[in-house]
Amino acid sequence: MVAFVVVLVGGLVFGGAVFGFGLGDSGDRASGTPTVAPGTTVESSTSTTIPTPTNTGTVVSTPTVTPTETATVMATPFPVPSETVTPTPEQTSKSEPYEEFINAFLGEMAEESDVPIRARGGAIIDGELWIMYNATDPTINDTRRVKERGGFVTGYVRAYQFYHQGQIDGKLPTGLRVLEVNNTNQPPKTFLVSNLVAEDVRSGSLDGPELVEAYYSTLRNQTERENQIVIENDKQGDNITYGPDGNVSNPEY
Repeated sequence: MVAFVVVLVGGLVFGGAVFGFGLGDSGDRASGTPTVAPGTTVESSTSTTIPTPTNTGTVVSTPTVTPTETATVMATPFPVPSETVTPTPEQTSKSEPYEEFINAFLGEMAEESDVPIRARGGAIIDGELWIMYNATDPTINDTRRVKERGGFVTGYVRAYQFYHQGQIDGKLPTGLRVLEVNNTNQPPKTFLVSNLVAEDVRSGSLDGPELVEAYYSTLRNQTERENQIVIENDKQGDNITYGPDGNVSNPEY
């Protein structure tokens, strides 16, 4: 499994590093887990023992070095030293500092989602964690569509809790933006889970229905720029399905 078009290649898409997907094992489902399905209750993490995430499959990118080139020297009366080219390492991927958080997020999403989430790629854009997915057409199954969104939110909130408990190192994204790949008859949507919302859940000041209301209030059509990033990222990312019950697969869709 590779690390979350790609920590490995560190390509750039409109100023944001893009990456494939990897999974950090989240362990067993904890009781009192924050949920996002309508009508559920989200408990504060202070009253719940949350399992320590074990991030497996994380791949650390290694800068590729240009091989040393030796200039050909013609015979002369005096020895001429060979000329070498200074190696130039590749630029470090912008997503690399977020690796541990990304893997924890993906692991929790796979473990806690009630339905399969068909991810198509991800990116760090201006400090935000963006994830693109193949959304279920609401005319076919709107209930599943709601649960897909809930899986993203639960995964992010739990990873946020782990980070503030000191179980995850590295950088913390400023929030989670979820974007649909345009595969339905409606304009592709996007919504945001801000760290302010995640903190309110962690502190116990925001319960389940309020959490649903908080992220649904940000739901809107994608901007032209957002949609272009989704299209470019989808061309480079891996198709990986996360959940339910921690399952991860790499199907063609």
